[in-house]
Amino acid sequence: MESRQQQLKALSERVVRLQQAVSDAEGKPISDTDFAKRFLTFSGSTLSRIKSQTSDGLPDVEKSNGLNLENIEEKLTHDEEEIRDRISSIRSSREVENQFVITTLAAATLASVKRARECKGRKIIVVIAPTGAGKTCIGEAMAAKGATYIEGRQSWKHSYKAFCADVARASGRPMRVKEYNEHAAEERMLQSLRSRDSILYIDEANTFGPESANAIKLIANQTGTVVVVAMTPSAWETLCDGAEDEVAQLVNRCQPIIRHHEVKESDVMPFLKSSGLSSSDIKECIRMVVETCNEFGAIKTVVGLVDDLKKTGSPTISDVEKAIQFHNKNTAKAVIKKGPKK
Repeated sequence: MESRQQQLKALSERVVRLQQAVSDAEGKPISDTDFAKRFLTFSGSTLSRIKSQTSDGLPDVEKSNGLNLENIEEKLTHDEEEIRDRISSIRSSREVENQFVITTLAAATLASVKRARECKGRKIIVVIAPTGAGKTCIGEAMAAKGATYIEGRQSWKHSYKAFCADVARASGRPMRVKEYNEHAAEERMLQSLRSRDSILYIDEANTFGPESANAIKLIANQTGTVVVVAMTPSAWETLCDGAEDEVAQLVNRCQPIIRHHEVKESDVMPFLKSSGLSSSDIKECIRMVVETCNEFGAIKTVVGLVDDLKKTGSPTISDVEKAIQFHNKNTAKAVIKKGPKK
């Protein structure tokens, strides 16, 4: 009895430390249920039984009856390694969330996610936007609120197993063995997503192929997860051409596809307001900034512009004009539109 009580006490202290570390990183308390769903490889009820105490403040051995403490200890050791890696990402995500600006594209995506969570048959969201429009910022901001964020990988183009294993790892349930087959990776992925019942944001989905599309269809069919797929227009066209049947089935499970059309004044205004420019200068230059963003770079262009303006201390309209001239001469737009110098 005493030995089991000591085991329980040691396990309880470890999980409490981990739970507190996650709470500190996220800036808010995390419940036992949420902590177990998102970070542990055993259930919330098991966690509660481990942490349960008697009226004397000692581990409640009776409530732990039936638990294999050795097995739980082994799982917790693996979980500790994963949690340590994820805590640094959580802290970075919080910084991103604090700086996040809700653009037209972001607002449309967040509204679509809300609809998808309330809809049984259409859990997939496709966001089509050029490089620089803010797809990554949207994903990182959603990750700060608990979504699973993952970037597409080249191996997904022809490997169903690679997609499943990568998503499982991003969801906090990595494959624990070196050798595994496609079915094992698939089951691990579904298991990890079912336990979270959250959002999966797939960024840089330019490496999608028929296998990836089939995996997302399976996720939509068998879990409560909302899947957001963000890619460039050319990547979407390539996917449609190379996987027509799979894309048709994907779209059948989609919310209305979100397409970026252009940067608007309302998109760049929050950035310019943080630049140090006066209200009159912002009013004078905003149209010029919007046109520059729409020529090349989208939101990323105004982000770079504002970073440069902040370095000047007290920027003026003249600094904006100089920064835009520099942008036009030195970005990829010069190569794309005018061609390389001979």
